[in-house]
Amino acid sequence: MASLASTGAAKYLTAGDTSGNAHYFWFKSALETDPNPGGIGHRIDFSLGDEIEQIAAALISTAEATTLWAGELVDAAAILTMAANGAVTNATPGTSGVTVTILQQGS
Repeated sequence: MASLASTGAAKYLTAGDTSGNAHYFWFKSALETDPNPGGIGHRIDFSLGDEIEQIAAALISTAEATTLWAGELVDAAAILTMAANGAVTNATPGTSGVTVTILQQGS
């Protein structure tokens, strides 16, 4: 995985919700700014010394705080599931360099 630390616009990934809203999760350690690619932004704070599992857990915590997603940490992977059934735009890695895998489409 590419480093999430940067200066300027932060790295982010995207996801949709069942109401048709676009969301982006952006990663901030120190100097990064909100990349604002459009949609509802959710900041994930991390420290440069954090392990990947810690960052994945922070992503889950941030996603679950919206009540739109439920999360599970499997090894170093954040598994996010929509809390409601319905059509959504698939998640993308955006500029984050993380791997996004779609486990289920449809009901």
